[in-house]
Amino acid sequence: MASSRGPRLVLAACVLASCMAWGGFAHAFERQWHLGAGVGIAGFPNIENSYAPFSGESLKPPAIGLYTAYGISDYFDWRLELTWGLHSLDGAPEEPIPDLETTHVVSASSGLSYKLDVIDWIPYLGVMLGYYGYFGGPHLTADGLAEGGGSDAGASLVLGLDHAVNRGFAVGVQLRYDRLLSGEDYFIGQLRFEHTWGF
Repeated sequence: MASSRGPRLVLAACVLASCMAWGGFAHAFERQWHLGAGVGIAGFPNIENSYAPFSGESLKPPAIGLYTAYGISDYFDWRLELTWGLHSLDGAPEEPIPDLETTHVVSASSGLSYKLDVIDWIPYLGVMLGYYGYFGGPHLTADGLAEGGGSDAGASLVLGLDHAVNRGFAVGVQLRYDRLLSGEDYFIGQLRFEHTWGF
């Protein structure tokens, strides 16, 4: 009887140690800071040849982004994201303006994301609100294109997957769909690299 009790105690101790280790690892994501950059594509699906870097027959710089995030709990992050892309908007279907220069589209968005897991692979889903600025070319309005710079606002739905290479570095991919007040859709897809600290 005593001999069978020994393995059970050892097994119980191992289970308890595993649960404590899991709890310590999961809670490490609270108060964690993220700082990173991304590179990829961006464009307006309803506007022909508007994608960066692939815009018609020419190759333009890729869309780039900078971002930071803070773990307000083990499962929720506050996020701030800045993006830039160089787009050709003269393919807009509503009264296009011919021979216009490309437009710099800059966005600043903030919101919350929910992490679906807290292991090495971390999928997340988020929502954000943001500002969009148009510089160096025409801008989008509810009535189509207008010459000169302009601004817009919109909401974003974010879907991403990060891989924690180690405690201080992660790589990931993010897909982001934005709906602007002007009625246009904006899509961003990026490969991202980030430094994490503060857990």
